[in-house]
Amino acid sequence: MMNGRSGSAPTIVLFRRDLRMSDNAALAAAVDLGSVLALYILDEENENIRPMGAASRWWLHHSLAALGQKLHAFGARLIFTRGRTREVVARAIAASGAKRVHWNRPYEP
Repeated sequence: MMNGRSGSAPTIVLFRRDLRMSDNAALAAAVDLGSVLALYILDEENENIRPMGAASRWWLHHSLAALGQKLHAFGARLIFTRGRTREVVARAIAASGAKRVHWNRPYEP
């Protein structure tokens, strides 16, 4: 886990469409609070989510790989999973003891 201050429960950083470390307000705020659990959820079950095509899946694969390498360089691991976002986040909170979840607001549909 990426560490800022230690000794507290991790903060989950939920990566969504903003697969970057630089200029990432959610990640910066989480690091300031202590350890970070980085999480990406491929939610294809939510009715508000548009299905991804082949090009989008290719882009996602390579973007997640690059993000995972960058996080690894800072001592964190990107956890990739599938499912309904609310349910997966609830399980991650229960499993990790996290007290906070940070994410960046998406401004596109």
